Amino acid sequence: MPVRIGEEVTEEIDIIPAKLIRRRTVRPKYAYPCGDAGVAIDIQGQTKDVRMVRNTLRETREPAQRTGIRIAAAVGRVDMTDNVIEGFATPVADGRSGE
Repeated sequence: MPVRIGEEVTEEIDIIPAKLIRRRTVRPKYAYPCGDAGVAIDIQGQTKDVRMVRNTLRETREPAQRTGIRIAAAVGRVDMTDNVIEGFATPVADGRSGE
């Protein structure tokens, strides 16, 4: 279940002769809580094949406490050829046995 982490608020003020109208829109922001500091890419479920080739994944938050890519135990083949993963506390956490 997502947890609210903030909101975006937009306000508009229109001036119409003899009227002042204010519109306020509040859009809640949600995120999924993690037991750790978070994950940038989370590969879960019965995923068979994942191919990520020639990408750059860079942590921009400080301090760097998150995991770059987390692969669950049930995931099949993952091809991560020529990727650059920078600034994460744990670049790749592979939960598959023997991987």
